[in-house]
Amino acid sequence: MSLSILKKKSIRLPEPETPDGISAQDIIHKINSFITRSDLAGPQGEFLEADFLELLVNYPKSMCNHHLGDKLQLLIALIYLDGCQARMSLKNMKTILANGKRLHGSGVNQVNQNRVSHTNR
Repeated sequence: MSLSILKKKSIRLPEPETPDGISAQDIIHKINSFITRSDLAGPQGEFLEADFLELLVNYPKSMCNHHLGDKLQLLIALIYLDGCQARMSLKNMKTILANGKRLHGSGVNQVNQNRVSHTNR
């Protein structure tokens, strides 16, 4: 839903990816990992499903990658800084994106640092 909101605002997003080169096992692993994390997120977890699926459909390679690439860092920044943070916290972004806390924490922290530096200008 966050991507849909950004598209309606005519915000330019990275080009969608094709699922070429991704196995069904990779996608199933990503879905299972998200389900586990969203269950741990409590009642808020059920509202993250639409965002997770929208990202997985549009950016399957980036979502299944074990590293936070430039595309996902840009998407995090766009979603978070555009005002979607009213319903999408950084903790929620970690739930949607992360394979593990250590894996994506640096990208989320970088978005937060960029936000502070833009605010101070």
